[in-house]
Amino acid sequence: LGIAYTRDHQYDRAENLLKQTAVLAPDKTVYDALSQVYFAQHDEDKWLKTWDNYLANVEDLGLDHAQVGWTVSEHFVQQQQFDRALPYAKIAADSYSEWGLEEHARVLTELRKLDEAAQIMDADVERYGLSTYDRYYDFCQLTGRGNLSAARRMFPEFAKAYAQSTDSRVFSEIGNYDLLEGNLD
Repeated sequence: LGIAYTRDHQYDRAENLLKQTAVLAPDKTVYDALSQVYFAQHDEDKWLKTWDNYLANVEDLGLDHAQVGWTVSEHFVQQQQFDRALPYAKIAADSYSEWGLEEHARVLTELRKLDEAAQIMDADVERYGLSTYDRYYDFCQLTGRGNLSAARRMFPEFAKAYAQSTDSRVFSEIGNYDLLEGNLD
């Protein structure tokens, strides 16, 4: 019912019901719905407080805390508030998920904490292998950190494995690699 009230822009009713539900049945879905009430009203403080309360008081099931960390980090990254994003990116990375590690490395890179970012990217490549080679190469080229010679050796494996992909991002990555490496034939 709280979600329906949110859709109907009856935010006071939605907030009251969702707060009560969060006490009785605290889970990510309820907190997400409550956070959306505040987000729809452009109340960033209450939106963030809702997620902070969730992270502090609700048991982490699977990747729930990591997903919330990524969501909050991404919000602050979009606003270029990297200092505010950092603790949430760390929560995402603590799951050791590929997307969590890369979010943490991205925020560290924006904060110019390049050596820390390189350690995270190294861990990402070590854990996830082939699917990360393109991003690792980009990181090494853009920051001058990481093992660029290893990235150069790994990237052709990525290109070969994904050669049949229809994903335009893959074509762009392969093109960027070829351009940076002088493979213009």
